[in-house]
Amino acid sequence: MRIHDVCVENLRHELEQPIADAQIVIPERISVLVRVRADDGIEGVGEAAGFGGHMPRSRGSSSSS
Repeated sequence: MRIHDVCVENLRHELEQPIADAQIVIPERISVLVRVRADDGIEGVGEAAGFGGHMPRSRGSSSSS
């Protein structure tokens, strides 16, 4: 089995009401979705989420959810 394709998507969701901790106000939730496909058809999906802060733009596609 070999990796055939890797797709990365930046996800961003504006919160109706920002949340805050002792240091920052968080107006949105951000995460990264990674989909890996193998040449034999097996597919896996992973997700990583951050708690506030800035998410730099990447060369992958982006969408809102």
